[in-house]
Amino acid sequence: MIFQLLKKYEDVNWAVLDQGMVSGVNFLTGLLLARYLGIEAFGQFTLLWMAVLFLNAIQNAMISSPMMSIGSKQDKSFVDIYYRSMFYQQVIFSTLSFIILICSLSILNYLMPSWDIKGFIFPLSLAGVSFQFQDFIRRYFFCRKRPHLAFYNDVLSYLGQLILVVYFFNFLEGTLVTVLYIIGLTSCLSIVVGLYQIDKQIISLRQLNESFIRHWNSAKWLSLNTLLQWSSSNLIYIVSGSLLGNSAVGIMKASQNIMAITHIMFQAMENFVPMNASRVLDKNGVEFLKKYIRKVVLLGGGFTLIIAIAASLFSTELLNFLYDDQFEKYSYVLSWFSIIYVFMFLGVIYRIALRTIENTKEIFYSQILSTIFTFIFSYPLTKAFGLLGSMFSLFIVYIAVFVFLYVSFLNNTKSEEIKVKS
Repeated sequence: MIFQLLKKYEDVNWAVLDQGMVSGVNFLTGLLLARYLGIEAFGQFTLLWMAVLFLNAIQNAMISSPMMSIGSKQDKSFVDIYYRSMFYQQVIFSTLSFIILICSLSILNYLMPSWDIKGFIFPLSLAGVSFQFQDFIRRYFFCRKRPHLAFYNDVLSYLGQLILVVYFFNFLEGTLVTVLYIIGLTSCLSIVVGLYQIDKQIISLRQLNESFIRHWNSAKWLSLNTLLQWSSSNLIYIVSGSLLGNSAVGIMKASQNIMAITHIMFQAMENFVPMNASRVLDKNGVEFLKKYIRKVVLLGGGFTLIIAIAASLFSTELLNFLYDDQFEKYSYVLSWFSIIYVFMFLGVIYRIALRTIENTKEIFYSQILSTIFTFIFSYPLTKAFGLLGSMFSLFIVYIAVFVFLYVSFLNNTKSEEIKVKS
């Protein structure tokens, strides 16, 4: 019976195992980087990495997210061609990403020489593009129902990253540049291994164009949403850094890292909930989709709430244990993040729900709301109340986005009939 259950939910089990490993390693890596680099340099790393996360978010909107929701709907006669097309779209996107990073960072270095980022241009570009391509490979394996390969690929990339960080900072001279090269190297090794296991058979330009057009119908709204999401969510960090210094960004990121344990569930859900939700809608209709979403909210929300309560109650002790006593006076930052993460989880679920019915326009509208709220509240609240104002700004943004997404999903599923594109 146990074997049958494990086999039945194999994709979920591998997704949870994989994300548990990835989130656990990311948690330890973030903790070690904060210790090794110091709060000031760790804040600088956080700000530099925003450029990578920006392009990765665009890639996710244009390729990975539509693939996770649309791939499972493909006819058996076309499914292999579809995923080959996804691979070549990723190759093109990664090439453009590398060029964009190199050029934009070079221009920024020329315009702002006082920022002294010349030494980061190549290592940041290498790390960013390889990180992006490796993320595509892991999602590709989950879509092709080969989750064990995604897990092994992530072990090589993320666990290798952690081992090299520990080695360089303890036995050699570790710097911020070293960290970027480590990320680039481990991601490249995972890409090389993954390429041997991916179907790379050549397809026609017509087939590539057909899949691109299908994706673009969803991706155009997700991409616009990502542009706004990046600007709104990261604007608060940028405002905090400009008004309060790099150390403020380091404190916020270090506190957020403690809540990163919930990313095990967040990312695991992204690896199987979109596909399962699409199958439920395709086979059983909208009412069963609603039931499935409610089930995910109850299970995932309960887990998130338990973590949030524990982090809030023991915020001072956690910061002292994981970092040192210089963080003690900032325990309220962790308490705020614990509240914010509950609404962050709910937002993740209802974005998936709207992607499932392929109504990504509503997700875009939610981000417009988020951007407006961020611009209204982030600067005046941070200037007036410091870090407390920054955290309250984040809280306002996440609760407003959740309410909008929830209402949008309810309004768009009132009808018993929703067309499922094939």
